Amino acid sequence: ARARKEEANALYNAANYHRAIHLYTVAISSPHVPDHERAIYLANRAAAALKLQRFQDVVRDASQALDLNPGYVKALVRRKEARERLADWQGALEDAKQLALPPAELHRLSTAAQQKEATDRQEAMSALKGLGNSILSNFGMSLDDFAVEKDPNSGSFNVKMK
Repeated sequence: ARARKEEANALYNAANYHRAIHLYTVAISSPHVPDHERAIYLANRAAAALKLQRFQDVVRDASQALDLNPGYVKALVRRKEARERLADWQGALEDAKQLALPPAELHRLSTAAQQKEATDRQEAMSALKGLGNSILSNFGMSLDDFAVEKDPNSGSFNVKMK
């Protein structure tokens, strides 16, 4: 397994990332590989996948490496970068916190995560409204025909036709 890793490292350094991934995979699959070495092979395969912009593969391999070695910084850095490229801002923020990155970087990721959450929420509400309107249209109505009011005393909501 170590010989395959060394060969894969040489291929990686020569920018032959596809072949390097293959050899890292062979090393990972080898029997009797200690967990700390398997974590290195996984993180190295993640580095090659990152060069090929295969970000889902990077997250998978780096996460497996971290399962085997939770303190493995290189794997955490690679996963954070891939999560950012996938616009998984919350995941990238969690990784950045573990890496103890500067406050400005944490703020940038936190802002991006909040913006994505707001966008996702808005898209979900729009889809739900579309579904509701498609059902109500069978009866000649739409959600715009209704008003929702919150009862200040009980906190419950009342739905009324306009």
